[in-house]
Amino acid sequence: MDELTGNDVRANHGSRQSSEVLRSASATVNSISSVIVRGLDGSISEWNKAAEKHYGWSRRQAVGNVSHLLLNTVFPTPLSQINHELISKGYWEGFLIHTLSDGRRVKVHSRWELANEDQAGSSALKVVEMNSVLGAVSPETAHLVVPLTAGAKLRQILWQKKI
Repeated sequence: MDELTGNDVRANHGSRQSSEVLRSASATVNSISSVIVRGLDGSISEWNKAAEKHYGWSRRQAVGNVSHLLLNTVFPTPLSQINHELISKGYWEGFLIHTLSDGRRVKVHSRWELANEDQAGSSALKVVEMNSVLGAVSPETAHLVVPLTAGAKLRQILWQKKI
């Protein structure tokens, strides 16, 4: 709910189906960016060819998984804060750390946008996530890129011990 207008902000974020949004986003960002469509719970429903190339997982391997778990995402602020901004503004943009299928970590510029998807007469919110890989991150410098959360700190410790 928009605090200023009292309107349901979800209604203002478009009514295009996620497949149409995915095609549009893919055309806009070319094959340079990975495009992932997922539910608010993180469950992946679409995974483009660039995502396959960048992350190393095929579409079949990725769809159905929770994106943040599959990519072992390190967030700059708590995910609940990011989701609040996403819902209130209709988008979120920032830098994340993702883990590739081979275990390497990369810094990405990420933009998330809300989209409505019609499912059997009801409207479901989807997140269209566009990620551009910026470069590799070493375990020694990962903590300098984003503030460490408890999970990120644990991953860093385990990584350093090569567990």
